[in-house]
Amino acid sequence: MDSSLSSLFLLLGGIGLFLHGLTYGTEAFRRVLGKRTDTLLGSFLQHRGFSFFIGAFFSALAQSSTAATSFAVGLVSAGLLSLESAIIVMIGASVGTTFVTFILALNVVQWAPLGVGISAFLLRSSRHSLQKWGALGLGISLILTGMLFIQQGVLPLSTSPSLSSLLLALGKSPFLSAITAFGITAVLQSSVPVIGLSMALVSSGLLPLEAVFFLVLGSHVGTSVMVLFAGMGTKKHARALAWSSFLYKLAGVLLLLPLYGILPAWGASLFTSTEGCVAFIQSVLIWGNAFLLLPFAKILARGGALLARLFGREDPGEPLYLESPPPPFTNLALSLLSKEMIRTANLVEECVFRTLRTPWASERLSRISRGAEELVESCTEYLLALPPPVEENSETPGEYACLAHSLGCMRELHYLVLRNFLPQYRSWKELSRKTGTPPGEEWEEIEQRFLLLLNESFGSFALGDSRPTKGFLEGYRKLADALEKLQATLETTRGLFHTPENLRLWELLHTIRSVVQRCFCLVQRCSMGEMDSFLRESSPQISHTKEA
Repeated sequence: MDSSLSSLFLLLGGIGLFLHGLTYGTEAFRRVLGKRTDTLLGSFLQHRGFSFFIGAFFSALAQSSTAATSFAVGLVSAGLLSLESAIIVMIGASVGTTFVTFILALNVVQWAPLGVGISAFLLRSSRHSLQKWGALGLGISLILTGMLFIQQGVLPLSTSPSLSSLLLALGKSPFLSAITAFGITAVLQSSVPVIGLSMALVSSGLLPLEAVFFLVLGSHVGTSVMVLFAGMGTKKHARALAWSSFLYKLAGVLLLLPLYGILPAWGASLFTSTEGCVAFIQSVLIWGNAFLLLPFAKILARGGALLARLFGREDPGEPLYLESPPPPFTNLALSLLSKEMIRTANLVEECVFRTLRTPWASERLSRISRGAEELVESCTEYLLALPPPVEENSETPGEYACLAHSLGCMRELHYLVLRNFLPQYRSWKELSRKTGTPPGEEWEEIEQRFLLLLNESFGSFALGDSRPTKGFLEGYRKLADALEKLQATLETTRGLFHTPENLRLWELLHTIRSVVQRCFCLVQRCSMGEMDSFLRESSPQISHTKEA
């Protein structure tokens, strides 16, 4: 096989292993800590000093700040780490690369395959605790193995004489030197090869010491490329952290540019060896970036969140109010959950409306369908994480019970709409189109009343009104009568099994009946049996309304 093609395969495979190890390692980390996850991370990683140390240690161990920062992206995406704490980890990770310059002989990445082997044996152990640690070790080993494959894939590039010639040609142009170092570091996912090559070129007299300043700055910003890549497609806080990393390094470069005229001269006066001068320049720039911007972690978090919103795509299924872990105040947590459930109800209603009225907007319908499913699961996991309140002389237990019942109705509604109503309606419309049969006035009345009832029921849920209006009750009865009439017509006059179209329509009507029943239970906060009793008791009121 051609060497260039083999290098390309190693590079692509390394990127794939890196991203898979990132996801796998984050989930394994959650399983290892188990129920202690929130407590441990809350007590340790929320402290700036510890977060800074962890980032620096992991970066020095992996010989790259990319692994530590990308791992923090995974923790933020999983809800295990706050955005501000993750930014501190990222700053510590950037500082950790300065230690790598002094310990280039320790190639930890080369031991990654051994870590994969040991982890595989632990996964086959009969002890559950060893299996969890084996999964965590495998995740970390896969990240390092991916980085090893990337290094092996780009080894011909980093040892190519043409690369050295390129750096020599760009030594006279500071801007192009920084851009070149940025591109090389983005591919290699580590500034270490660029710094090592710079040491060799400066020692041989082929590169002026002043050019190292811009090479370090370019490679420093280049390490944020994979972090941006790792943050793509994740939750909003993970995307915000990826952009915060880029913003932190770019701002540091702009603030440290005035040192260009004096820093190389300082290094030459303090160190006799060129390697020491290069290490000094890198350390001053990286540590200076950390000291200048560490007090502004909150501002970096806000800037990253803004960039994530500007350059990110809207995700309907991304929770806006739910955070992990939930806040310690139960009333606040329930209030946030209620807001997210209202968003879920709006998505479910939009799914029905777009299916009936704007079926050509298939891309938006597909996105909100997935979003509704994700929000339902997020709300469920959030409520499961909340301990049931036991306070006496408080309204909290009652509010918890009401939300739990509403979420149960919402889950049933979501399942009926997305798994039954949408595919049944599409199948019936397709059969009707082939046979050329119009929907008919009966169906148009059902469709209109169905949309109105959904809108009113979800509106009552959003307003917290558990007393259905007479209009709602009358609309519910009229829709139920229309459904029963059309179903009876299909069973007797048209012939239920005469055509597949009739059978599909009958199934669709049955699903609509189930949906409106769950809507009633959602608004009234009652069970199916209680719904029948309520309707019997309210029958005289409805009759009186009709007579009036």
